[in-house]
Amino acid sequence: MLYSRTRRVAVFAVSFVVVLVLFAGIALAVLPPGGTFIDDDGNVHEANIEAIANAAITLGCNPPTNDRYCPDSAVTRGQMAAFLVRALHLTATGDKDFIDDNDSVFETDIEKLAEAGITLGCNPPDNTRFCPDSAVTRGQMAAFLVRALHLTATGDKDFIDDNDSVFETDIEMLAEAGITYGCNPPDYTRFCPDDDVTRDQMASFLTRALGLTPIPPPERHPGDAVNCTDFATWTEAQAWFDLYYPTEGDVANLDQDGDLIACESLPGAPG
Repeated sequence: MLYSRTRRVAVFAVSFVVVLVLFAGIALAVLPPGGTFIDDDGNVHEANIEAIANAAITLGCNPPTNDRYCPDSAVTRGQMAAFLVRALHLTATGDKDFIDDNDSVFETDIEKLAEAGITLGCNPPDNTRFCPDSAVTRGQMAAFLVRALHLTATGDKDFIDDNDSVFETDIEMLAEAGITYGCNPPDYTRFCPDDDVTRDQMASFLTRALGLTPIPPPERHPGDAVNCTDFATWTEAQAWFDLYYPTEGDVANLDQDGDLIACESLPGAPG
């Protein structure tokens, strides 16, 4: 049994290195104005939400349309399973069968997470349940990521509010790896281990954990913030026009004659 678990962990560790290499090669998306989702504009985590969307770690929160991310909603344990399975490219389901996830859309993801040794369950010592609809706390999230990434170094970061948490060591490992800064900027003296993890926070945790590049989207509604005199060349003006016209129309009135050519008086404009 010990050999089997040790071998599984070793194989998974190698697989995770491969995953990091794969993510390193992901091309950054060219985003439309406002980005992928309509409900995260201006969110401090928006660029990281786009990063995990670009890596296919998140699809959205309102299928089948999936034009929303629900950034302020708490991450459920079922959703956490899906995030990590996609992030780590887990495929093996094993024979772990929790008794409370049969009706969950995340059942297969949960089984894959258990097979990888990333989750044990939610009702120790029996651990017959996963509690897929329960919200994930920041402390629990730390434990999930520490197991998923096989973190071991604790460093010297000491948050003042996690001394009584069973996840204190996991939290310290997460901080040492640069995956968390804390929950009270700019001081960052607290981790808030008992608070629920929101979906936007989870995007930042995953982006840092996987070494993804944040992708800030262009502004959704630029209005008449520019005019032709703001551009040095026609090429610059046309690029701005082409970016916003498909979704916003000619919001800055750069195309005076309706021929889809912007600022025709600028140098370089077609004859």
